[in-house]
Amino acid sequence: MYKIAVACDHRYVHKHYSNCDMYKIFYVENNRITKIKKFKIKDILQDELPKVFSENNIKYLICGGIGDLARKLFCDNNIEIIMDISTKCRQAVLDFINEKLTISVLCSDINENKDNN
Repeated sequence: MYKIAVACDHRYVHKHYSNCDMYKIFYVENNRITKIKKFKIKDILQDELPKVFSENNIKYLICGGIGDLARKLFCDNNIEIIMDISTKCRQAVLDFINEKLTISVLCSDINENKDNN
């Protein structure tokens, strides 16, 4: 089982991860969505969000856009990013499960670049 956080604006993936008020957390097991929970972030600072997600065993983030610093923060917390998505939240997760979407930001690439500097 793994979890995917989706930055949501009602039923659609939000244009930018930090501007949404709520995430939907999709639980995936055996290539099926088994549960969906709402995760409100009104009291969480954006730079704390990657750590909170990591503590909740979230492995992936789906969003419309995300800046370089935020990408690094998520990768530092072992959360892979699927970005440039503009569809319904559930459909984005189904597309990822069915390998129609790929990881946009590989944390291994970011960490490798950090080690080479």
